[in-house]
Amino acid sequence: MLTKYKVLFTHKAKLSIESQKEFYLNINKSVAKNFVNDVNSRIESLRYFPVKSKLNKTQMYFPLRKFPFIIIYELNNTTIRIIDVFHTSLNEKYLD
Repeated sequence: MLTKYKVLFTHKAKLSIESQKEFYLNINKSVAKNFVNDVNSRIESLRYFPVKSKLNKTQMYFPLRKFPFIIIYELNNTTIRIIDVFHTSLNEKYLD
């Protein structure tokens, strides 16, 4: 039986997702909806298969499918803590 991990979001992650959704809403409502669906789909995938690419000793990342964003997260026992969701061409602080 697969373990379903609990997902928690940092305040920063919530703000990042919301600001990107608002940005895409200004372009097109459908694009904003696709962004949110992409984030939710990838997080749902992480709930069952949380070990993805390592970013550093404590954090991992998982790219979105349709948008140039990655989800930065930490894994503890049965909890996934989403640290941030950011645009890969705008922010490289995690990639050093």
